[in-house]
Amino acid sequence: MYFAEYSGTLYNCIGFGELQSEFVRNLFLAITQTDQQDLILDKPPRYFSRLLTGELQIKTLSQKIAGYIDRPQFADYLSTYCTDDVVLNLQNEFAKYDITLSTENFEEDLADVFCDIIMTSMEKKSTPKALALHFAGQRERYSTLKNLLYFNESVPLVNFYIPNDLLLPDGKRKNAARCLLGGTDKRMIISGTGGLGKSVLMRYMTLKLMDEYQHYKKIPIMIQLNEYDSKNLPFVEVVKENTRNLSDLDKHLENGDCVFLLDAMDEIPTGEQKRFEKELLHYVSLYPKNTYIMSSRPISRFIQFQNFKTYELAPFSLDQAVAMVRKVRYHEDTPSLKEKFIWDLQEELYEQHQDFVENPLLLTIMLLTYQFHAHIPKKRHVFFAEAFQTLAKNHDETKEGFDRVFETKMNP
Repeated sequence: MYFAEYSGTLYNCIGFGELQSEFVRNLFLAITQTDQQDLILDKPPRYFSRLLTGELQIKTLSQKIAGYIDRPQFADYLSTYCTDDVVLNLQNEFAKYDITLSTENFEEDLADVFCDIIMTSMEKKSTPKALALHFAGQRERYSTLKNLLYFNESVPLVNFYIPNDLLLPDGKRKNAARCLLGGTDKRMIISGTGGLGKSVLMRYMTLKLMDEYQHYKKIPIMIQLNEYDSKNLPFVEVVKENTRNLSDLDKHLENGDCVFLLDAMDEIPTGEQKRFEKELLHYVSLYPKNTYIMSSRPISRFIQFQNFKTYELAPFSLDQAVAMVRKVRYHEDTPSLKEKFIWDLQEELYEQHQDFVENPLLLTIMLLTYQFHAHIPKKRHVFFAEAFQTLAKNHDETKEGFDRVFETKMNP
């Protein structure tokens, strides 16, 4: 898809005098398992140089090597080149394409970029006809979203979304999709406070599973749990409602072909939660081969799901915050305003208001506030008042079919 641009950037930063054809060939050898080199070595040098210049597309080669991609091996290969200076140069260069490469997981993030290109380049041929209707329905519902910056229209996630990381028990960050979709765990909970982006991450993983079906070979079934109503729509019926276009559902469930993305357990009414837990755990026992990923704000009821591994959603790093601001559409008639905000973000706002910058929703509020005064109010209580009103009202209005119940019985 963007292989010529991205590999050209990589070549300029780490080529170190290699011939273009040799560099690209070695790139593909590192991406694939070493015992499958014949799939690549039978091509002449000119073939690889034409891939780098964009004269040839990678679709044909992608179809040959898709089953042999080895992301960890490719990350190891990249680590041999990635000095601190190279990392910084590549971070700056890829930021021009709206791609954030974290310092902590740089090689893995960069490996994902190239491996994802290979998978998406063959998307049309990688989706079996039997899944096309289901994928189309999921894509139509979850590929676009309203948020505070795009309040009057739904826009594609790719236009504004920067994925969060997960926090591991040792405090290290891990790419969320890689950890949740590429690991061996079958039952997981993503825990995070309001505004961190749990729901958008679930949408992102739904799209990723479809875009890279040839790699994952898994069928996403995303369910917004505010649809759950034990009297009128128990869990098994919610599943059926969300898989009406999926033929042979029972067969897929028996085979373990499905990834259930259950969004916002905390939005199930209090009186319904015990019933939901019972129904979900029963469903998991009936179809244990499938993967179940559930998102929620931190609540005490996680203990009921003893066979689920809980991951904490990591707040934004400064790099991720800057990447999000660069990506969103904001006062396009005055681009200097966005650049000034980014400068302030890097120079002082991250240190002064880290709790806001780390949270995508609060960062958005900060950006919206900035447009009126070209600075952030020094009085935090003024800023907090705006944040509360947005969280209590505007944020919930962007959620499809959701009306939050305030346990105090008070208005916001």
